Amino acid sequence: MKPHIRAGLLVALQPTVEALGCDIENVLKDAELPSDILGNPEDFLPYKSYLRLLDVAARKTNCAHFGLEMSRELGAENMGVTGFVMMQAADVGAAWSSLMRFYHVHDTYGTVLVTESGDMACVRYEIPRVGLAGERQSLDVAAGVSTNIHRMLCGEVGEITTIHFPYPEPTDLSPYEFLNCNNILFDQPGYAMFFPARVLHLQVRHSDPQMKIILDNYLELSSQHTTSRQVEKLIHSFLSTGDCTLPHISRILSLSVRTLQNRLAEEHTSFQLLLDKIRKELAVTYLSQGEMQFTQLAFLLGYSELSAFSRSFKRWYGTSPRSWQHLQRAPSHPPSAGSV
Repeated sequence: MKPHIRAGLLVALQPTVEALGCDIENVLKDAELPSDILGNPEDFLPYKSYLRLLDVAARKTNCAHFGLEMSRELGAENMGVTGFVMMQAADVGAAWSSLMRFYHVHDTYGTVLVTESGDMACVRYEIPRVGLAGERQSLDVAAGVSTNIHRMLCGEVGEITTIHFPYPEPTDLSPYEFLNCNNILFDQPGYAMFFPARVLHLQVRHSDPQMKIILDNYLELSSQHTTSRQVEKLIHSFLSTGDCTLPHISRILSLSVRTLQNRLAEEHTSFQLLLDKIRKELAVTYLSQGEMQFTQLAFLLGYSELSAFSRSFKRWYGTSPRSWQHLQRAPSHPPSAGSV
């Protein structure tokens, strides 16, 4: 399974890049990602692409602490339903436990661990160390998000006593000041945030009634969705990750492959039919716009190679993507995806 991460955290990427005097389109181009990757926070992208994007952004902006800058305003609200659940928890410990339990829905590469030892508690974010560029930036994002969440949960009484980072101490420590911790240690085994264990038993500082309504509505609508609608939504979310497969979608829905197949059959469809339907719709939409390279479009539709996308397109419409696009642009054939 290819690891992936929810795109919600990227909502702060463009403002941060532009605030640092750089063009977001150049960053995305160098990261080999389509320009609309930032458009939907509910989408997922491969974690390797996420790391590459953060690394390119740091280099393009000449900002070694880019991840910290990007995370300044990020918090639980950027983590989808998992964040909503945290914000409605009974106490701080339950909130962090919710994140540890459901974090895999947001990020299948990293893990969150919450531990308690004596009078201290600790929240850790761990990722496999594979030496990819961008790892430091992803850890810095995790640091900013976790400290922001902690302040949201318990306010000033939630003192953060120590923070660990697994890289050498930078010359300039001023970017770390917003973490509001006087004891930041570097060259540690991994990222960790420590605070008094008594904080775990505090009531969450404030619950947002509007967030509670959103969460309740989401759960209610989810329970009413037909299986095919749920699968379509998940296909949209995971299509560009390279892991939009029947077994993976089955695991997300906590169903066996056979059970999911049977439920879809009862609704007169199948996983492959739904996958083809969404790919066909997206393909003609982007081809009509004419602003995306074919290799980028193939990636967005979940194909590992352009040739595989071209074969599928010819099977759907009887012609190649390039020929279809030329036909749509011809004066005698005005663009009309619906007529194909």
